[in-house]
Amino acid sequence: MFLKNLKESQKNVAEIMKRPPVGLKKTLTPVVEGALKQKAAVLKLVEKHGTPFYLFDEAALDKSIDTFLEGFSKHLNGRPYYAVKSNYHPLILKRVVQKGMGLDVSSGRELRFAIKAKAKYIVFSGPGKTDEELSLALKYRKKVIVHVDNFSELKRLGALTTKARKKITIGVRFFTPYHLGNKFGIPLDDLREFWTKAKKYPYIELRGLQSHFSWNKDSE
Repeated sequence: MFLKNLKESQKNVAEIMKRPPVGLKKTLTPVVEGALKQKAAVLKLVEKHGTPFYLFDEAALDKSIDTFLEGFSKHLNGRPYYAVKSNYHPLILKRVVQKGMGLDVSSGRELRFAIKAKAKYIVFSGPGKTDEELSLALKYRKKVIVHVDNFSELKRLGALTTKARKKITIGVRFFTPYHLGNKFGIPLDDLREFWTKAKKYPYIELRGLQSHFSWNKDSE
């Protein structure tokens, strides 16, 4: 999610975190019951196509996307990005893009999926990017923002952009003392040094910060 109004978003998030959980289901019973309601239709498809096969409920998919977008738009002023690694089936990517979402990719393979899905907004995250992957991102620089993971990656991307004389927008991933692990990104204390070095590359435009917090112990 790229936030356009950070202070307002921080205030909204803090307010949401204070609220007690609402409408949580303690079992998967509703999910199973929902699937059983479509049992006859599914078995009919099994008879026609055999197994295994992928089966997607397009109406349910659309409803899920709409519910997600509606819920977050009330509190956060930004653009949500769907993580391609969660499910890269072309149908899902196409639907997500049609709904105006961006795509978050973590490899060259996923980047190609995003390009094929005609995504207008792509964030290329993940460590260990190869020069080939960075070159592909540079080729589609009008759509792609690269989240750089370390100083070495900055140096390699800087060399590629200088050679090609093509500008690309990047962000930088960092970790803080609140993170349980620190194997990805740079220490927060190194952020000033990273920003200074990024300015030395004429075709690099550092405009964003990335930090992954989902594995922390609590909301603090």
